[in-house]
Amino acid sequence: MKLNRLLLAALVAALPLAALAQEGLSLHVRITAAPPPPSAEVVPAAPGPGYVWVRGHWAWRHGWVWVRGHYVVGHPGYTWVAGHWDNRGGTYVWVEGYWAAAQPVAVPPAPPPAPEGQVVEGAPPPPIPYQEAVGVAPGPDFVWIGGHWTWRHHHWEWMRGYWARRHHPGAVWITGHWEARPGGYVWVNGYWR
Repeated sequence: MKLNRLLLAALVAALPLAALAQEGLSLHVRITAAPPPPSAEVVPAAPGPGYVWVRGHWAWRHGWVWVRGHYVVGHPGYTWVAGHWDNRGGTYVWVEGYWAAAQPVAVPPAPPPAPEGQVVEGAPPPPIPYQEAVGVAPGPDFVWIGGHWTWRHHHWEWMRGYWARRHHPGAVWITGHWEARPGGYVWVNGYWR
């Protein structure tokens, strides 16, 4: 009987803490020293489909210590909201990251591709492709279609990349490219395989 009362008292005492955790609030100590700027991280390739990168952050352990980023298994229909240090009147409090229900994402329309078989004669070769910042896919069934150069108005113009929905599960995008031909270049469109 005494054990039951003790368990009930512990449960009632823990309820406010559970509510705080539900709200994503932190119970960590308040710090008066601002965290340093985020460290640059090289994001490795995901260990498999469905993984989400959780970026690194500073943690207070009797001084600022960098905690490296890592991959976690994603939750379909949810987006990871990163934890952060919140400045509350000169005192810094850690707010834990959490999974939030994903909001519908408007995907901008794809730029028009270079015409199939476009032939460019007497022009310099296309420049080296840009290294584009890809960002996060709007959903698990989207694939990044990288940008490419196209010949317009007597000069090369960069057509930025975009996210496209897979045509069917497991579909792979084969990138379009320019092929050198005698006297010029021919555009070969990308396609789904």
